[in-house]
Amino acid sequence: AAMGYVWNPKPTLFSYFSNVFGKLEHFAQGKNYLEIGVGGLECTFVASELGYNVKTVEIVPSLAANARSKGLDCTCCDFLDYETDEKFDVIIMGDVLEHVFDPVRAAEKLCSLMSDNAAVWISTPNFDGSYSWFLAHVDPMKRETWHINYFSRQSLYALLDRVGLKPVDYAVSKHYNGSMEVIAVKK
Repeated sequence: AAMGYVWNPKPTLFSYFSNVFGKLEHFAQGKNYLEIGVGGLECTFVASELGYNVKTVEIVPSLAANARSKGLDCTCCDFLDYETDEKFDVIIMGDVLEHVFDPVRAAEKLCSLMSDNAAVWISTPNFDGSYSWFLAHVDPMKRETWHINYFSRQSLYALLDRVGLKPVDYAVSKHYNGSMEVIAVKK
């Protein structure tokens, strides 16, 4: 598979993502849903089960083809090249921001796709978080080949602020050691 990605779903994540959606319901209204980077499709399936109108964008052709084979609306392209007039109420960008070449453009694009009462959920490694602090130079996230951006809580918040987004929830990830999960809304 391209970039070493193989579809490897983890059904144990269904309840985890259900809890994420439970949080998002406090900040977002509406059911138009966009997921950027489908991974194992666990989040996508939960969104569908919860009644969201699901659309996805995936850069890895094999993962996009897999999503389409499961009957999902999946556009295979770089998120920055994704074209739509649609606005979304809930956008999930799980473990994507650390892989993009232009995080400012990605955050601007994210903001442009949000409806007025939308919320975005971003998960990304926190290189200044408790886990990284604890592990120091042996933190495996610091040696991940495909990570080209490194965020702290402070730098992620600055990026969101720059594009007109306001963080409303912060959590240390229960899914990935060393990652942070932030929900943001339009200012």
